[in-house]
Parts: sequence; structure tokens; C-alpha cells
Amino acid sequence: MGNAIAKTLISYLILSTIFIVGKPLVEIGFYLLWYHIVYIFFAVYIIIVFHSIGRSLLAFILILIVYSLLTYQYSVGLALKQLINLTFVIFVSYGFLRHEKFDFYEIFRKYSVCCKVVLIIGFIQVLLFSLRLESLYFSVFPYLKVTNINARLQSVTSEPSFLAFIFVPILFMSFYNLFYNQVLFFNKKWSVAFVIGYFLTFSAVAYVSILMVLLVLYFQNFTLRKLSYVFFVFFGISVVAYGAYQNPEIKKRVDDTYYGITEGIIANEGYTNVNLSTYALLSNAYVTKRSLEDRPLTGAGLGNYPAIYDKYIPSRLKEYYALSNEEASSLALRLLAETGLIGFLTFCFFVLRFRIKSNLFYSDDQKFLWLFNSSIFVLAILLLLRSGDYSATGRILFFLIYYYTYCKINDSREEFQVLSPLNR
Repeated sequence: MGNAIAKTLISYLILSTIFIVGKPLVEIGFYLLWYHIVYIFFAVYIIIVFHSIGRSLLAFILILIVYSLLTYQYSVGLALKQLINLTFVIFVSYGFLRHEKFDFYEIFRKYSVCCKVVLIIGFIQVLLFSLRLESLYFSVFPYLKVTNINARLQSVTSEPSFLAFIFVPILFMSFYNLFYNQVLFFNKKWSVAFVIGYFLTFSAVAYVSILMVLLVLYFQNFTLRKLSYVFFVFFGISVVAYGAYQNPEIKKRVDDTYYGITEGIIANEGYTNVNLSTYALLSNAYVTKRSLEDRPLTGAGLGNYPAIYDKYIPSRLKEYYALSNEEASSLALRLLAETGLIGFLTFCFFVLRFRIKSNLFYSDDQKFLWLFNSSIFVLAILLLLRSGDYSATGRILFFLIYYYTYCKINDSREEFQVLSPLNR
């Protein structure tokens, strides 16, 4: 009993790190965060207990190391820094899956418990900030003072868009429960609460996610009956999109992005006419475009985006607003700049290759694997559009789950073929 409780507590502690970042403890060539210390102890535990790592994962890490060291153009130090970060997080994330015995149902159950706690805290945050009692919230979560936290639902995460990324699987499951009259992992009241909380982030990422989830769920098994309702589905989605567009903050970002794309942010100092979020995305797009012109196939090297940014961003933009030059504002932009078309297309191949296709004849277990896998497919698309950090918000863990749920459902299919009376 004691060991079981300890293992459960370890699982929840690891899962909490995808929600809570906190202030850096110290900078030693990179920012040391509180959960890095947890990861170190967990990594030692994994080595002692399991002694090994999956061959496919080991092969990927070796290929990543070789490719990165052969293609970097500016700083081997930046490349090594990112390789250490990725290797460490991959090892810990894989160790977590081993710790949970690849029981994805149990992993999602624990993840959903964490999401419930985070959601409740988020509702309290929205209430306190709406009543202008934010000092009470900061007294409990002082590390959030460094963020731009306000009445938008953010809870204990660093910003509302981070919550929008982390909550994609729970949103997917919530809509599934509501539309298909299910109570998988939680009841309809919780499903409604998660959807409401997701809307309250007022994040463009969240609204795009909602539209994608609705499309994936509706078209999971396409039938003639669904085809007859497709007009109403797209009409409903258009209404949701239009409603989101009426939010002043979303409207400004959409309008500014359209302006920045059509008019440009470099010519005529267009960057002064857009909000900072749009400015970050479009200025990084400019940097990536310039980088690709020089090295389209291999990019400038994993982890080298800070050097790429400093080289290509015009000085007047640097003087206008000092952006973080670490993440490129979009995973697609960062992959293109750092790893070139080879790295970007490899990632796209991974996303398409290991996506579980829907099937009317799936068992309940297989259906769950499809749900979990499909939610991460949506997450991958969102990350390509926004957020270029490779390891934040548990995305490495989610990508490993994406791959291993695909492997698991293939194993179950083969097992079914062996046991089927038609094969005897």
C-alpha cells in the first residue's frame, strides 16, 4: 500500500510540472526551474528501477544528436544546450510512461484530476480579479506576479495560451462526452465546466482549438447522414468563429495579423501598427524567411534561433521592442529556421504517420486510444501555428503518448486478427 501511494504521488508531481512553471531559481547557462530538481531525482529513480530506454526512442535521440551537430551554423554551445534539454525531458517523459506501465487510461485519469484542480483555481482567479481582489490570489501564488495575469482564466499557468495548449486533451474529451452522451473520466457537469473555462481564457489559440476539436469529432466516422448535416455543422462553426471574433482582444489580433500579412510590418514601419502578439509572430516569420533563404534544407542548427534572430532582425525592430529571441513564436517557424525543410517535414511526417484513424468497429479501449491520440493531433497543429518552445507545457510527454498510443492500438489490432474466428 505504501509503495502504491508513493508511486501515485510521484505521478501527480510529474504531471503538475506541465501546468506550473514558476520563477527560475537560478541561471546557470540556462534557467533552472523548480521542476528540473524533481526531474533529476525522478531520472535517478528511473535508472535504478528500469535500467533501459526504448530502442526506437534511443535511435531518435541519436539521430537528433548527429543531425544537430552536423548542421549547426553559429554556436555549438546553443546546440548542445538544446540537445541536453531535449534529451533530459525525453528521458524523464519516457520514464513517466514506464512508471505508469504505459497505462494510458490511468495516465489520462490522473491528468484529468490535475485539470480539475487547475480549473477550480482558475475559476477562483477569474472571480477574484473580476472583484479586484487580486492581492488575495497573489498571496497564494506570488510567482505569478511576473506574468500579465488578469481576469482571463489562467490559473497557475504562465499565461492563458499555455492553459489552452495543456487543456486540449481535456477539451477533446469534454466535447466527446457532451456530443455522444458519454461520461468518460468525468460527468457532463465537469465537461461543461471545462468548456466554459476554456472559453474564459479568451485566447485565440483556445478558439482555434475549439473549432478543430469540433471538426475532428464530427468527421471521425463520415457517413451519408453526417454529410446531409454538414451545412449546419459549418454554419454552427461559423457562428462560433464569428462570436469569438467579436471579442475585442481576438478581433484586434485577427485584424492586426491580416494587416501585417497584407501590408507588411517592415515597410513603412508597419510593426508600430500591430499588437505585440502579432508583432512577435510576424517579426519571427520575417527572420525565418531570411534564414530559409540562406539554408533551406538543414536550417541554421538546433537551438541556434537566438543567433538567427540577432542576425536577421532589423535594428529598428530591436529598438522598437525587445522580444525574447528564444522560441520564434511558432513551432513551424522555429523548426524551419533551426532544422530546415528536412526537420520541419520530418515532424509533419511524424504527426501524420502516427495519427490513429477512426474506425466504427473499435472496442471501448481502442476508442479511448483514438480519442487521446486525436486530441494530441490537434495539439500538434496548434503548436505549429503558435508557441515555438520544444519542451514547455508537457508537449514532449504528449508527443510520446501520441506515438505509443498508435503502437498500442496497432498491437491490439494484430491481437484481434489472431484471435478472430476468421483466422482460425
